Amino acid sequence: MPQLFSSIAKFIPGTEARASFKAGAVAAPAAPSVETLWINSLLGAASSAGINVIEQVAMGVSTAYAAVNLLANTVATLPLNVHRRVPGERASTVDLDHHLQSILHSAPHEDMTSVDFRRAVQANLSLHQNGYAIIVRNGFGDITGLIARQAKDVQPKRIAGELKYIVDGSTLDGSQVIHLRGTSFNGILPASLTDTARDSIGLAAALDKNAGYFFKNGSFPGGFLETPNQLSPEALKRLEVAFQTATGGENASKVKVLEEDLKFREGRSKNNESQFDESRDRQAKDIARFFSVPGHKVGIIGNQPRANVEQENISFVTDTIRPILVTWEQALDQKLLSAEERKTHFIKFNIAGLLRGDLKTRFEAYSIARNGGWMNVNEIRALEDLSNIGAQGDVYLQPLNMADAANNKPDTK
Repeated sequence: MPQLFSSIAKFIPGTEARASFKAGAVAAPAAPSVETLWINSLLGAASSAGINVIEQVAMGVSTAYAAVNLLANTVATLPLNVHRRVPGERASTVDLDHHLQSILHSAPHEDMTSVDFRRAVQANLSLHQNGYAIIVRNGFGDITGLIARQAKDVQPKRIAGELKYIVDGSTLDGSQVIHLRGTSFNGILPASLTDTARDSIGLAAALDKNAGYFFKNGSFPGGFLETPNQLSPEALKRLEVAFQTATGGENASKVKVLEEDLKFREGRSKNNESQFDESRDRQAKDIARFFSVPGHKVGIIGNQPRANVEQENISFVTDTIRPILVTWEQALDQKLLSAEERKTHFIKFNIAGLLRGDLKTRFEAYSIARNGGWMNVNEIRALEDLSNIGAQGDVYLQPLNMADAANNKPDTK
């Protein structure tokens, strides 16, 4: 137990001086520093399959690329707005006049649109579990833009107990950097998926490489030539070159003639016998789980019914996308809005579009809401991106067979 408290203390700023526990006979294991985690995510580590998993290798695995692309595009294409709270109500409206609205909704930087910016930051967040953006301010301290940075270009570092960020040789305060984080045990710097999932991604990359080598060799499995005769080194070399020439490339399907009592024995099992395709399919599903995305979203086609797919789409929004969006919203609120502004404003994604069903389902829901009296025509038209029809569209219906229980007086006659 003392070792546990001592290790935990190293993760929490300012607790080193308070952690006065004795480690006893066994020294407490040193907690990884933010610098160590950053270096590991940058350099990668060799997987059990012998593949050094770095960003380029991970993105070369189709399932990992599809998952990163899916999450990045989903976050990038959702409407992102600055909202102003309506005094005395729980409602809010988009504040089109706020100085951050055009930065977040349209163009955070002159070199990229809001979609480009969010796609880049989210891609880093999805794969490396860390997404960064530099906050640009003018001489008056006003925010004028945001610049996306790759996770490998930003090094978090503790200096005098405070978390700083080293970017291009410059040391920036936390107030100058938006840092989006995935799941971590210290709340500061999560481990990259190139480290956490390196065995799964490395095995998938190794299977892809194996398939490439197999087809490069004309789908010839390779093996051994056996003969009871004694061959000279020169004969062995000549035979090796001749046989490789006869079995490689375009010659793979041609008939081979073996002389000198030679017999061919395969040196590896065939793909179907070694369940090669099944292994690739398992790795694809395993990688999808690391990214928390349903298989059909990244091209893993199953035989599940349509109802199951629709339910998976809803689960994807609520269980995968929503936590990511909340991570964005809270980080943007904390770094871009002052404490005073947060009392009247907040930054929020509009996720309603992802939860909309097909046309028939939506219109049935609108009909229930309209006839039930809790949505009017203009509110429904706004959800369908249609224009306001004026005052007549603001009228709420009141069902004739329903009445307010509080005002329903008993009959005294």
